[in-house]
Amino acid sequence: MLLLTVFALSPPARAGDNFHEPGAVIVNITERDLNRILQGTFRSSGGPRFEGTQERGSKSTSDLHYLAELSEPVLHLGEDGDSEFGLDILQAEFYIGRLEWKFGKRTAHCEDLGVVIDPAQPIPVRLALRFAIQDWDLRILPLGVWMPDPRPSFQLIKPSRCENTRLPKWLLWWLGKSRLKNHFARLDDILLAKAHRSAEKLNRGEGLLRRHLQIDAINGGGETRDIYLYPQSLDTSRGSLFVVLDGASLPENGTAVGSAQPVERFSENSYVALSESFLNSVLDLKFSGAGALRKPGGNFQRMLGSRSGNALIPGLRHVESKDRLYVSFAFHSAPRVDVATVHAADSRVDPSLEKARAEDPGHRVLLRIHLSDIELHIWEGRDEDRSLVGTMRIESGTVGVAPFLNILGGISFETVENEWVITSRGTEFNEPLLSATLQELVFGEMFETRYDPVWRDAFRIADTSFVPRGLASVADYLVIELGSASSSHAKR
Repeated sequence: MLLLTVFALSPPARAGDNFHEPGAVIVNITERDLNRILQGTFRSSGGPRFEGTQERGSKSTSDLHYLAELSEPVLHLGEDGDSEFGLDILQAEFYIGRLEWKFGKRTAHCEDLGVVIDPAQPIPVRLALRFAIQDWDLRILPLGVWMPDPRPSFQLIKPSRCENTRLPKWLLWWLGKSRLKNHFARLDDILLAKAHRSAEKLNRGEGLLRRHLQIDAINGGGETRDIYLYPQSLDTSRGSLFVVLDGASLPENGTAVGSAQPVERFSENSYVALSESFLNSVLDLKFSGAGALRKPGGNFQRMLGSRSGNALIPGLRHVESKDRLYVSFAFHSAPRVDVATVHAADSRVDPSLEKARAEDPGHRVLLRIHLSDIELHIWEGRDEDRSLVGTMRIESGTVGVAPFLNILGGISFETVENEWVITSRGTEFNEPLLSATLQELVFGEMFETRYDPVWRDAFRIADTSFVPRGLASVADYLVIELGSASSSHAKR
């Protein structure tokens, strides 16, 4: 985004190589935020009260009605990925409108029987599960369900009537209720089977953390470059789900899971951290391909066709028709990014625009972009009839910006460094004025983020939103701390 901002263009570039980047991205989600996601999903699914009907449950049961009121679920993280999910069944009712069975050649049936859980005796349910890395992704593996003996809490509702039976209703109920009790006594097995089905459905989806990203290559041909992110190691021993992801330009490059070097946590809060080397690998892929001939667009097109175009490139005064001008760009080396720090006093951030910062108050993050060996060719005509008018070459450019949290929400940028060295050949270019123009373009684009910050829309899971709450540069990583809030909780 920043590189496109610098030029307000979409120039083509050089090819990037395949890469494998250990520890490319780090995701740390605290137990508190995991519970907010879990409880937000629980509420968005209709909890804590679930009620419904079903016309037929099996060949022998029909006209079913159920009601369950549950406590909010709570997740506790343990060692080595082992965790516990718990909730209480506060109240439950299950009614069978009609139960049928064959009695000789006749079909016997009973109506309006069921089971009720006594609200005075809630049933605690605990699910043991494990977070694990399997098949190049984070998986949730149910291990077991346990609960106290639920039978004392069950109240069986005898049928209102039974027909076509040779036995009296009281004797039929005496024989059948033990079967019902035994069925509900296996509630832990039923719940574990349901947990397995839910986990399998979740694990078969797009994946919990494994991602396939497609980067648009700015070569003018609509091509994309693939980036794969997949977990390599995880840790749940310090009150958060801490996952290290590798990045690669090829899927599952064969690196053994767990081979990544251990990485220290950067914060006790939830955060996402991007490594500097991974960011540069992304730039290598994005700025790939040969230069393409294209008609200038937007501000650049207006500049070439205006008097200011003649001031910037005096040689264009001799071109009869500006409509016949085309440009091509060539990036002979991809831009590079440094994740660094700058003294707070030198960052030029207006304190009246900034939220309170969580990082070191004496320093702040500095994103420094280095550009070099970039050529802009101006052509008259196109295809075989074109002729080169002139070439402008950016020998070097350095753009340093300090990101900060805007009081309006989202992230804004303050320009700290903005240096350009330009040469030209073939026609007359006003090199000092062009350098100053590039500086003004960069400053203008960054200034706009003061009142139009990026990432103002929160990242949302169910009714839980995540927004940036802090920025830091730690061990060559850009660390974005995240704050979470749900509809029933105040934002942090």
